Amino acid sequence: MSNWKGFLQRLKEKLFVKKSEKYIATYSPPQQAKTVSVPQVEVGRKSSSEREPYFVQIGFDFGTAYSKCVCRDVITNKAWVYLPAGSERMEHPFLISSVLLMRNGKLSHVENPGSDYHANGLYHLKHALEKVALRQWHDPVLDPYRNALGESDVNQLAAFVRNCAVYFLAGAFGEIRGQVRQRLPSFGMRADDYVAVNLAVPVADAERPEVNRLYNQVLFEAWVLMDDLNRHPVVDVAEVERLLTKISKKEDLTVKDACFIYPEASANVQGFVRSRVSSPGIYLFSDTGAGTVDQSVFIFLRDDNCEHLTYRTPHK
Repeated sequence: MSNWKGFLQRLKEKLFVKKSEKYIATYSPPQQAKTVSVPQVEVGRKSSSEREPYFVQIGFDFGTAYSKCVCRDVITNKAWVYLPAGSERMEHPFLISSVLLMRNGKLSHVENPGSDYHANGLYHLKHALEKVALRQWHDPVLDPYRNALGESDVNQLAAFVRNCAVYFLAGAFGEIRGQVRQRLPSFGMRADDYVAVNLAVPVADAERPEVNRLYNQVLFEAWVLMDDLNRHPVVDVAEVERLLTKISKKEDLTVKDACFIYPEASANVQGFVRSRVSSPGIYLFSDTGAGTVDQSVFIFLRDDNCEHLTYRTPHK
């Protein structure tokens, strides 16, 4: 019995001594924690070098009294309605006033014309362009422009109307592109990021070569000058003319390729058939504007996730 107790005692001492020695050998006093900087990782957003290039399409409906704009990310097929700055509390915040003001030789944009007609207001800009293209110099639509210019020379009148149209469109395009960059912060960081514009005009204007030609010229010039005239700064008419002269000798084909004239009725049809709520059938679309009514009849079918559109020629 004594032998057994001795064995247990020796085993106990052996175990506890080894445990104690092991603890003392491995123990070290606590050290002060070191600050380690962990790099922040942005989750869910690719860098400009990793993502696909952006392709944004601006659809601008050039209206007689008001214009409208829809932007679309072509790659993701997501669209949004453009809202001008400061229009949040308006009843129809998506409307862009097409009215300009000429005062003391300077052009400005009337953001909210309301129901008042300004004494120096330049109205019906789209129709004025049409009358200039058709050389209908005595049309009453041109009277406000003739009065603002103080000249009866038709060449000066034509240049003034063109300058007004470039000023209006360039100012709007500049603000719209700025909003695109806000929604897509890395837009422009890749050399192949691309933005194009479709200018929707009445069917009759799109079909007449002389009117279509002037629209294309004004659209191209406005697209080039949108940085200079961004958000419609108050500017001297002569300054607009100077800017136009500056770009006339360096027309860039890549810029022209980004600009398109599109019949309003066609724009309405395309918007409808691409909508998720569209259903097959025969449709009559009427686009009632301030000066024209465009109509289009088309047959729309959807088969095996493919869209089939029999599109009749639109009429004014």
